[in-house]
Amino acid sequence: PFLVLATQNPHEHAGTYPLPESQLDRFLLRLSVGYPGADVERELLLGGGTHEELAHLRPVASAIEVRRLQAGVAHVQVARELADYVLAIVAATRSSPLLSLGVSPRGAIALLGVAKARALLRGRSFVEPDDVKDLSVPCLAHRVTLSSRGMGGEVERLAAERAIREIVELRIVQPLPARARMDAFRVQLSVDRISDLLLRMELAPDRDEAHIVLVPAERARSMPRSERRRLVEEA
Repeated sequence: PFLVLATQNPHEHAGTYPLPESQLDRFLLRLSVGYPGADVERELLLGGGTHEELAHLRPVASAIEVRRLQAGVAHVQVARELADYVLAIVAATRSSPLLSLGVSPRGAIALLGVAKARALLRGRSFVEPDDVKDLSVPCLAHRVTLSSRGMGGEVERLAAERAIREIVELRIVQPLPARARMDAFRVQLSVDRISDLLLRMELAPDRDEAHIVLVPAERARSMPRSERRRLVEEA
């Protein structure tokens, strides 16, 4: 797996150059870390910083587990209505008077991709409208350009996020048909290092729907295939 993380201080841009729009478009998400909570900041003060904690960091997932999760995203089902919802949001950014540059096709693909990933991590085999809605701002706001430029820094970031949020709130997704929740597929993943649970998505041979079963990781490692099948069929 390959991942790039970039940090930016929104208050001090002197001596730096903003990235071109085409390069910003290649970042999947933009998240605001903000200040730590009062309890966390108190621990930082009393504990003398984070140097000791950094020495004891442990991985939460192996490269193999990350690749399995990445492969599992491809099996998450997307109803046509959800794809139209994403396209409606993207099209609105291109015609909004608040924006001089809307979301590119790359941005639309990214939004649907992160929505599928969230659905998988929440134990679902299909994307829901809230997956798209909740991730629209972190996935799209850094890809657009405001019509009134020159604000810079955090003010410009907040304005772009507000524009995306208003667009999303005005778009209405059509009710999902039952088939969107019943599309059958088969994929097996192990995520016990991440959540101490084994996520098994298996298709019952005599049923029309895919089932998601969560069992403790220790039990899953020694569980016979016949027992896993029984859990799926009884789900």
